[in-house]
Amino acid sequence: MQGYKIGENMHGAGYDWRLGPMGHMQAEAPGGYFAKLKLLIEGTVTKNKAKAHLITHSLGGPTTLAFLNQQDPWWIESHIETYIPLSSPWVGGARMTMTEVGGDNLGEPIPHDYLRPVQQEAESGTFIMSYGEAWEARDPMVVTPSRNYSVAEIPEMLETLGLSQTQALYQNGAKKGLLAALLKPPTVPTHVIYSNGKDTPYRFIYDEDFSHNYDKAPTSQLMGDGDGTVNLESLKYAERNWPSTVNATYFMKPDLVHADTVHDPVILGRIIDIIQGRISTA
Repeated sequence: MQGYKIGENMHGAGYDWRLGPMGHMQAEAPGGYFAKLKLLIEGTVTKNKAKAHLITHSLGGPTTLAFLNQQDPWWIESHIETYIPLSSPWVGGARMTMTEVGGDNLGEPIPHDYLRPVQQEAESGTFIMSYGEAWEARDPMVVTPSRNYSVAEIPEMLETLGLSQTQALYQNGAKKGLLAALLKPPTVPTHVIYSNGKDTPYRFIYDEDFSHNYDKAPTSQLMGDGDGTVNLESLKYAERNWPSTVNATYFMKPDLVHADTVHDPVILGRIIDIIQGRISTA
């Protein structure tokens, strides 16, 4: 965009995808992601004498919302102009259950369980694990010969798999309100953007019962609507469930996969219009 220069008034704010809010918040001391993000925003706002637009994709959406949930209202009002999340898993994603069971190769030509050790230990996996009533119509989410698991029974599934650390992360996140599904809606003007129209798995069927160190891929999957990665229940959750007091707009681009929202010309045009004030939440 004209008038923007990388490193001056446009910044990328990458983070360790393995972490969730508890990891990002750990020691608000220098070095923690949330602490560094806050300093980056403050320095940029001060230097440019203009409030910041926060644009996120996928996991970045609830990660940034968790960051905003930690800030004082006066800080948000002073520093944030808009929050623009793309393709956000607001109440998690069904695919995360498959990831915890036997790993997810993310569509790459590698064994399905190649990333499993890292994925099973990552807080980010429990942060965006399916959670809450929005998923009731999709239960059971996991099917085995002698036991099915609903979303509410995910902790029991993790216990059966011997994933005590993962189970503790999930339950601790729920206790602290630091799962994506438990975050408070934003208080800043927000423009939610997502896509749909792509087959997206919501139920995973296995031909063997679970046990410790299980690492099989599902034998079949049932598909529903979504962006191919995140289910529509989660993508549309904010639009359906955030209270009307939330200052937000909602935009859906049909027939677009999850990764492509970051370079779709219609979506990029909408983001430019938001930043230049042609689209507002008023």
